[in-house]
Amino acid sequence: MNDTGTSLLIIGGPDAGKTHYGGQLLGRLNYGKGQIKMRSAPANIAPFEEVLRCLGQGMTAMHTSAGVYYETVFPVELANGNPADLVFPDYAGEQIKAIMEQRQITKAWRNRLVDSSGWILFIRLERIHLPEDILTRPLRDVVEQEKIEAPAIFRWSDQAYYLELMQLLLYAKGVGTTMRINRPALTVILSCWDELGFADADVRMPSKLLSERMPLFAEFVEANWEPDQLTVLGLSSLGKALKEGEADDGYLDEGPESFGYVVLPDGTHSPDLTLPVSITMERM
Repeated sequence: MNDTGTSLLIIGGPDAGKTHYGGQLLGRLNYGKGQIKMRSAPANIAPFEEVLRCLGQGMTAMHTSAGVYYETVFPVELANGNPADLVFPDYAGEQIKAIMEQRQITKAWRNRLVDSSGWILFIRLERIHLPEDILTRPLRDVVEQEKIEAPAIFRWSDQAYYLELMQLLLYAKGVGTTMRINRPALTVILSCWDELGFADADVRMPSKLLSERMPLFAEFVEANWEPDQLTVLGLSSLGKALKEGEADDGYLDEGPESFGYVVLPDGTHSPDLTLPVSITMERM
């Protein structure tokens, strides 16, 4: 496959967790806590200053304003010693929503897609909508129900939403699915893992959880990507829920860099929040 893309693209809809992850990632890089290290200070961290301020006070950060798109360049060194420039974007998830609603990709987003050789897709499972049908509810329940009322407003299954989103993005990048995809490398992040209700000792494989909750989408990415170019991870950027305007004592005492974890493919937890980026960039 002829691919000249060199950058990492972060993809996620509204409230998917991109902004908090960006702030926590910058904190890890600043403190040298992770496989990726800073080579030098970034030229501009303005997009994440408010996030860092809020987390430093033990509070959740505000949602990124619609229409905003910033890119912060982190000069980093990967775990294998190779230098790289990590271009981390911060943008409102409504931009992804607009792509789906309008079935159009702007020139700016097309350029980002063409230039990318790795994608990190954020999916917040707790907010995934699955319609009730014979795949999600026993057939006997459907038969015994005396009256089935149609919903007032039709809503697509989020499985179909994400599947079509991936097809649109691949089309804009000029990548077909007649052969397994080698570029862009794809990492699927199941974000806000802490809100799923699993105990810390639970070993839940992210890929298996994705197959249970979104089987159609899971089958699509597994069938179309080369196995070594696809990774499914869990992520809790904050480690627990924070509130707006109400400080968390743990964050105040220990600092935000002490919180958050990644759920690895085998289900084990790691405090290294640089791993999603490191894993993806080393396959680009």
